[in-house]
Amino acid sequence: MGSKSGEMGLRKISPVEAYKMLKDNLEHTFLIDIRTRPEYEFVGHLPLAYNIPYEFWTPEGNKKNSNFVEDVSEKFRKDDVLIIMCRSGDRSRLACEDLEKASFKHVFDVPAGFEGKKVENKGSIYYGYHRRINGWQHDGLPYTYNINPRLS
Repeated sequence: MGSKSGEMGLRKISPVEAYKMLKDNLEHTFLIDIRTRPEYEFVGHLPLAYNIPYEFWTPEGNKKNSNFVEDVSEKFRKDDVLIIMCRSGDRSRLACEDLEKASFKHVFDVPAGFEGKKVENKGSIYYGYHRRINGWQHDGLPYTYNINPRLS
C-alpha cells in the first residue's frame, strides 16, 4: 500500500506503516494530526502527534485554517518526513496537496485516518455513524487523551 519517498503523486501509507516509520526515525519523522482541537482532545491522538489543525471548528461549521502551511513551516523543515493524518482521510489528502505545493519534499498521507471509515453495511448495528473500518484506533495502535502543550 505504501509508496516510497521521491515518487511522484500523493504517497499513501497505512496506519501501521506510519507507526513503523515514526518508530524507526523519531528524529526526522513527524506525525501531524490535522484534526480540530476538539477531535484531537476528546477522541484521542498518538502521543507523539503534533496538532496543527487544517480546519477550525466553529458553531457555523468547520473553517479552513488559512495559515496551515505557515503553521507547519514554523515547526518543520521542508526535508523532514511528515506523516499527515485526520479522522478519515478526506482532510489529510487536501493538507498533503497543500504541503507538496509549498515544496515539502517527504509528505505521506494516512487515508485510513485516526478513526477510519464509517460502516456501510446497512445490516450492521454500526451502520452510518460508527467508524469501525480501518484507521489508527481500529489497528490497535497506541493513543492517548493526555495533552502535551509542546505538541498542540
